[in-house]
Amino acid sequence: MQLSTTSLIILLTGASCVLQATCSICPYNTTLCRCHHDFISCTGLQSMPRLYTGPEVMNVTVIDIQTGNITSIPNGSLPPGLEALAISRNPVTEIADDVFINSATTLTELDLSGLKLRQLPYALLRLTNLSALDIENTPIGILQEDVLQNITMTLTYLRLENVSLLAWPRAISYLRFLTGLNLNGNSLKIFHRTLSFRLIHYET
Repeated sequence: MQLSTTSLIILLTGASCVLQATCSICPYNTTLCRCHHDFISCTGLQSMPRLYTGPEVMNVTVIDIQTGNITSIPNGSLPPGLEALAISRNPVTEIADDVFINSATTLTELDLSGLKLRQLPYALLRLTNLSALDIENTPIGILQEDVLQNITMTLTYLRLENVSLLAWPRAISYLRFLTGLNLNGNSLKIFHRTLSFRLIHYET
């Protein structure tokens, strides 16, 4: 049986981990991704790469995926224990509901800019410590109240720039600890008098 180049690299790296008591396998073993300590940077991906797991795989807390042709983020495609995640400038239309389940308590910063989402992903319902959510140039149009209510106790910064909003999102009133809000690039025509702007820095 012949081993592929990728399999051979993984086996050799795994052996090095055992002999040297160090782990250095990148969770995404592709030339389009670079791993450095706890950080992964990927550019030009056509889909989410295979996720490698195990004791020989390095722990990562930050992932930055830019400029590719990814259309979906399926369950099991992200490493556990992420603290910051940016997926930008990809035609993503679907994010699986449980994709953040292994980072539910650790993920604090999320950037979903330049995607093709039509609504906030319900995967946000899994997050319990999200403090910053950045979405721009993504045609979501509406904000689901049930999704925003879930992050009401933790979110302090929300960027919704150029996301096709026509009315001031009533659901923002649930975000009681919000101190930064960016709604640039939206044709807002309807405002709700019941909203409180106390302590909110509104960027126009």
